[in-house]
Amino acid sequence: MTIKNIAGKASFQLVKLILILTRILPVRCSYGLCSFAASVGSSLRWKRKTIALKNLLIVFPDKSEKERRSIFRESLRNMLKNYVEMAFIINGKYGPDKIKEMVNAAKAVKNQPPITVSTPVIL
Repeated sequence: MTIKNIAGKASFQLVKLILILTRILPVRCSYGLCSFAASVGSSLRWKRKTIALKNLLIVFPDKSEKERRSIFRESLRNMLKNYVEMAFIINGKYGPDKIKEMVNAAKAVKNQPPITVSTPVIL
């Protein structure tokens, strides 16, 4: 078995685990798990972390190493939260009403008027 096959099977099992966990765990607990995974992931040495930190150095040359690592950790946390939210949608925990509520909340944060839709839609 090649490394590529092992990585592919491991990725598939990880997706299955996330789907199972999002069926069992409440939303807040899942977000807490994302924050924990981001903290652990940002402290490990891996190829993608090195690439991300080099890219952040290019984009933010004036920021300190500590600030760039903080940006990386926050980006990783947000990416994991997005994956978990997609799993909630797939599992049916987030229906059209919840999605509409989240979109309106995000728009309200940006001081934009909330969208009004007569029929539920998935954006």
